[in-house]
Amino acid sequence: SGGVAFHISAMNEIAFTVAPAELKMLGTAIMLFMSQGLPNIIGAILYNACSHWFRDPDGNKIRSIQQYVNANSVYFTYLMLGLCMFNALVMLLPPVKRWISRVEENSIANNAARAQDGA
Repeated sequence: SGGVAFHISAMNEIAFTVAPAELKMLGTAIMLFMSQGLPNIIGAILYNACSHWFRDPDGNKIRSIQQYVNANSVYFTYLMLGLCMFNALVMLLPPVKRWISRVEENSIANNAARAQDGA
């Protein structure tokens, strides 16, 4: 989707801005793993742990709209919503905000120093 395109572009920018010149490829590899590999692993684990929500009351796989209506798959949506809200709350914690600000400030300073060395 379009949101993913913006997400990946922003993550690439962060990886290249934060990582030192000699570690840019490693930074990109870590970014790709953290933004695509790890979430897929977590998603697969969650899906398997919650697979009973994706079955009708008789335990059959969902194959029709009626079975979907009778299943409890909406609980998975609630779980995802809860995880998103938890993530947002963690990002609002003052220590996390200070850590992010420190990383940004260090990156700006490092990039400015590299630009002066290269000029």
